[in-house]
Amino acid sequence: WGPVCPDPLENKPGILTNDKNDVKYAGSGNVSGDPKVAEADPPLDDAYFNDFGDLKWDDLVAMADIRLPGGNINQTEPDSTAGGVCLTGQAHKLNWGNPLNPDAACGDYFPLIYVDGNARIQSGGVGQGVLLVKDNLDLRGDFEFHGIIIVQGNFETQGSGNRVFGAVMASNAAFDLQKLVGGSVVEYSGCASTRAVLLNRGLTRVRPIDRRSWVDLSSVVGG
Repeated sequence: WGPVCPDPLENKPGILTNDKNDVKYAGSGNVSGDPKVAEADPPLDDAYFNDFGDLKWDDLVAMADIRLPGGNINQTEPDSTAGGVCLTGQAHKLNWGNPLNPDAACGDYFPLIYVDGNARIQSGGVGQGVLLVKDNLDLRGDFEFHGIIIVQGNFETQGSGNRVFGAVMASNAAFDLQKLVGGSVVEYSGCASTRAVLLNRGLTRVRPIDRRSWVDLSSVVGG
């Protein structure tokens, strides 16, 4: 976002987890943070992934601007009229805003997106806002997202070009390893996280994530 969001905060853990052994990244996959991985004290629990200020997970789901079934999601991209009006909402469910050009028609559109199942995002695409995934999230290449991602299952990236700026929370309820491989980047940005909340009218009561870019709950069975 250039001048909109300056460089990310320093001296924040890139990944906060209950067990550092549950995090693997390989190839040119990269996690930004100092340290890159830290263990939570006190340990993370179920409430961390279900309580967001005075809102619960179910509240966020009910407020979603866009609802998608589980499965493959391809080519999320901005969509606007010839006159420069951003086309939003469920009728334009693959328009997740325009993080690459904040001055464009959809540059100020930060939807709350809910995927009701497993999500595999592939074949490029961009988005911004808040992404909620009921089960597992798998990024398969050349996808860029600015904002907050909350996954009630496992988070995995493969391929190259995946870039997340903001915060990722993955509950890892199945005790599997979280994986960050290929040319993927997860980078904490307090600015991106805050904008995702404050520029969605329904989310102004949600607590912005201020401590980490990706958290993993591996020792508690999620519901």
